[in-house]
Amino acid sequence: MRLYVFALLLTLGCLSGRSHAATMVLDDFKRDTGAWEVKDWGDPGQLRYNVTAPSQVGQKSKALELSFVPPAGELRSKGIVIRRSLLGSIGDYKDFTFDVFVDSAATIDLVVSVEADRHFQLPIKRLLPGWNRDLRFDFLSSQLSAGGPQDPFNLTIDPTLNVGSLILAFQRGSPLGGKIFLSHVRSQHKPELSVAAMRAKPLHAKDGPAPRITSVQSSASVVKRLDLIELNVTLDTTAINPFDPESISLDADFEGPDGTHRQVAGFFAKGRVDLKQAPQDGEWKIRFTPEKSGRWTAIVKARNPRGSAVSQALHFTVEDQKHDGFIRVDPAHPRYFTFDSGRFYYPMGANLAWAGMEDYEKYFKQMAANGENWARIWMSHWSFGIEWKPMGRFQGLNVYNLEKAAQLDQLIKLAEQYGIYLQLVFDFHGAYSTKVNPEWLNNPYYALNGGFLQRADDFFTDARAKDIYKKRLRYIVARFGHSPQILGWELFNEVSFVDHFDDAKITAWHKEMSTYLSSIDPYQHLRTTSFGGEFSAGTYALPTIDFTQYHAYGSNLHQQLRFITAKLKRYGKPFFIGEFGSNSGDGVDDKDKEGNFLHVGLWSQFMQDAGGNAMPWWWDSQIEPNKLYYHWGALARFSEGLDRRRYTFESVRERLKMPVQSKDYYFEMVGLKSPELSLYWLSEADATKAQKNPIKRRFENVQIA
Repeated sequence: MRLYVFALLLTLGCLSGRSHAATMVLDDFKRDTGAWEVKDWGDPGQLRYNVTAPSQVGQKSKALELSFVPPAGELRSKGIVIRRSLLGSIGDYKDFTFDVFVDSAATIDLVVSVEADRHFQLPIKRLLPGWNRDLRFDFLSSQLSAGGPQDPFNLTIDPTLNVGSLILAFQRGSPLGGKIFLSHVRSQHKPELSVAAMRAKPLHAKDGPAPRITSVQSSASVVKRLDLIELNVTLDTTAINPFDPESISLDADFEGPDGTHRQVAGFFAKGRVDLKQAPQDGEWKIRFTPEKSGRWTAIVKARNPRGSAVSQALHFTVEDQKHDGFIRVDPAHPRYFTFDSGRFYYPMGANLAWAGMEDYEKYFKQMAANGENWARIWMSHWSFGIEWKPMGRFQGLNVYNLEKAAQLDQLIKLAEQYGIYLQLVFDFHGAYSTKVNPEWLNNPYYALNGGFLQRADDFFTDARAKDIYKKRLRYIVARFGHSPQILGWELFNEVSFVDHFDDAKITAWHKEMSTYLSSIDPYQHLRTTSFGGEFSAGTYALPTIDFTQYHAYGSNLHQQLRFITAKLKRYGKPFFIGEFGSNSGDGVDDKDKEGNFLHVGLWSQFMQDAGGNAMPWWWDSQIEPNKLYYHWGALARFSEGLDRRRYTFESVRERLKMPVQSKDYYFEMVGLKSPELSLYWLSEADATKAQKNPIKRRFENVQIA
């Protein structure tokens, strides 16, 4: 599996000149503060702090030493890219100024950018051998680029936009090797406007009045069963942070025609949040999906620390319609999925972790046309994540990115249109790792980003961290949980790759969070998580983890799937392969233009007694460019109308030698056998492994007795 990174052979630049007198030193490099890191977009390397650069450096000045070392097996340097965490808006930093020493006759191209909701870059700055002093970079008064090789320099940056990082990319020609020294980084920073200062203020006005509900408007007076009804609430509140239920909470009690009650949380949907004053003209919503026809009643309640308000009763009518409802674990056949209607559901599809909305429509359309019905979506900060360190429209912990949330609203509607069920992944391993796809230094829980944790693994045990995380879960369920198109919630992607992985702590965390999810989700969506490589037996055994999955990478997939099936069947839950490929590194599976290994994965897993199919990872670099959707089309036609719950299948595997056209061929035959129905898939033995140039043969009139 790979993570998305921005192309950072940047076309940046800077303005040079003397910095103003009233400056703040951001880094003197006398010690490692944890603010800087080497990015894997260039050469690997280590940062050396408290280094005395060549004699031109003053006696009291220190520098950060960077070395150009080509990656293993490479003949030339890719350059070196370093990133420093920032906190605040770009307007808080009027400019950035620093000194750079180049230690040889080679020239250096310096690329500087800031990271917000996108990269903002200036043209390249050429550095000369020796000292390049007082290099000044001003993003507020310059024309900027978005960072692509062909992007024009025609952008300006909003001074109120939060920035997460300052990025420096040093690119050099020959000779290889050598060092550079970065010294005396400063800016005209305005600390009184920083996000850190904002967070020193209370997030809710405890001395203000109780909230007032001034109106509740329903999106319709008559809706169909299992269709969405939305309540638009006008709320008068002094709460500064509308995302914190301790500051302000909105809920509705829905009473059905049979007297049953559903408690549904509301959410802040639209409005500017600056943590200085209560949002003006904010929009509040409550989303509800009625599962029974008849007359319903809704009563809305708002609370803050000073009191509560209750609305008048609102009535609406629900008309019956044929609808499958939400996806469940079948209670009579607990290793399979079913809809509320009783219809069998067998997931098959692909990971679509991140993409643009136009791409998603393209993917969904082709998937639906070929019988696919599942997609896995990440809520990472570059995809649909709503909480990250202050940068772009992110504002740190417990303040959510409404633009990202609105995009996920749109994606769910698109999935409903094409019949694709979504597995929504809340978190990924890199956000809590300094080693595997590391993003901990940019995590909002990290102390240097306005958080309060020093170590990534403290996230799983710290009481305050768990409380803040639950608030995010509450918002996600309130905003997106209404949709039957959500197959389930995945708490973590490959949690085994977080720093200092501790099985007992991870199991305890999953137990607490999955139990909390059940307590706040009125529709009881399914819950799962995932691991990289070996999984946690304790976590998968939890009764609050409804189904299990495995991520399978390697050339001999056929053998691996048999092994995984045997291990996961013991939990008596539905399971499937959540990711697979011949290799987890970029570019390997892309060479398989016809999807031979993809074909093996889909059919091998289909012939296992599992709750779903195998789901490939390389959607944007292999499946879509080569239009490989037809592989699912063949499988969908073969399995049309198949309800696995009707049969007691036994797994079958045989290695066969068969004479075909006067020559012996060896075949792998796998299948599912029962007294009423048997299914078999036959392939050449070597075809079940990844091959660079597979041999194609056509066999006709082959019979199996």
